[in-house]
Amino acid sequence: GPEFQNAWLRGLNDAWRTSEIEYDPSEVFITINEIINEDGFWKDINNDYQKDWLISTILSFIEDGIKIKGKEFDNENLKEVKEILITISKNEKSQINDFKDLSMTALNNVKGKLYSCLIEYSLCNSRRLPSSTESVGFWDKEIKDIVLNKLADQTDNVLIFHTLGKYLLNIGYLDKDWLINNFPK
Repeated sequence: GPEFQNAWLRGLNDAWRTSEIEYDPSEVFITINEIINEDGFWKDINNDYQKDWLISTILSFIEDGIKIKGKEFDNENLKEVKEILITISKNEKSQINDFKDLSMTALNNVKGKLYSCLIEYSLCNSRRLPSSTESVGFWDKEIKDIVLNKLADQTDNVLIFHTLGKYLLNIGYLDKDWLINNFPK
């Protein structure tokens, strides 16, 4: 169940992040996709803290694999990461636990981790694109659409705006025109 899956993935994440042992995470992504696409997985997720922890651990694994220099996932794995992020963003409905400090709230909630992963994915992906794409922006369209939909939804505005503020300069790199048009001086 989710408790075992969470422990398994945390162990793999610790190995990925801290050890000299390298492994191909492709099988991990296949398993993650099977778990989050399993019939009934998202049903009653708000009442199952273990599933919420599992989603948080999945996002931590992804974030470490797209953020830590020298440990980034390869291009094929980035396709799997994108698919997982899209699935989570479509289905995730967890409650926001307020820690009275917005940074702590963003770090310790699935939504905050998801928003950071969406931006980090875009940054990681953009570093791999040929330099000739600079004129059209680097921000993956599907990921950008998710962020725009979250902004329009206005239910998680505090966390999405916190994340956008945290990555403001990076968003200028991803799509300078969008940043200037939406966040004027």
